[in-house]
Amino acid sequence: MASLPRTFSLLFCLLILLALSTQHLVQADKSYSFFAPTAATRWVAGQQGLVSIISTDKAKGDASPTDRLLTITLRTKSGGIFPSTTVVATIKDGIQLLIPANSTATQVQLDITDFIVPATLTAGENYLVHLERASSGLFDFDRTTDSSNFQIFAAPPAGNTTTGLPTMTSTIMQPTLTTTTANLTTTPTPTLPAGQTCNDIREQCAAQSRAYQEATATTPCSCGATLVVPTIVGNSAPGSIKANVKLTFQSTGGPTAALAFLLLVVMTLF
Repeated sequence: MASLPRTFSLLFCLLILLALSTQHLVQADKSYSFFAPTAATRWVAGQQGLVSIISTDKAKGDASPTDRLLTITLRTKSGGIFPSTTVVATIKDGIQLLIPANSTATQVQLDITDFIVPATLTAGENYLVHLERASSGLFDFDRTTDSSNFQIFAAPPAGNTTTGLPTMTSTIMQPTLTTTTANLTTTPTPTLPAGQTCNDIREQCAAQSRAYQEATATTPCSCGATLVVPTIVGNSAPGSIKANVKLTFQSTGGPTAALAFLLLVVMTLF
């Protein structure tokens, strides 16, 4: 009977070792990392969610299309002493993300842009994307990688409908504008004959012994009254006053001749 407790103790230790070994078989894989989502990511239920994965895992020369397949799921994380995750949606299942065997690249990237976040998800901040790579051999165990925890917002309500609110009617008052038109008298602009300027008119006035008048607001420049310019000639010249009187005296008689003689005497004295 004393051996029973010892047997139970041995079985208990074996169970613990089995659990530890099983836990060791599923471990985080550093060959894969998340570029998105990050801790700053904010998804909205019912809308697109971007997942971007970078892989440094390189395929072997004899790799088949079924080697190292990936399953990517959206999960929510619960707290407690022994935290766990719960699958809420499958993002991609059975995809391969390997660097080709003959490639010189150091990494490859997968962008998943066609995933729509389920509209029924509850808003929260304990969401994460979980990557799991299936084993492909006896010593290639299952491996997992998780993104950072991020937040998902609730789906927005359908439409923008409001009830119970009064309808506001806006009336814009247009001012009445009264236009007053003043009676304007248009004065014709003074003009000159074609091809002539006021300098030409000035010369014409001088040739005609007429006064030159400057242009005003209503009349153009023009020639005015005739100028009286006395002609000064000598006493004996044919056109002088003395000669004219003598001619008049000779051609007339009576008082006219006497008056002419008297004027001639006066003119001679002066």
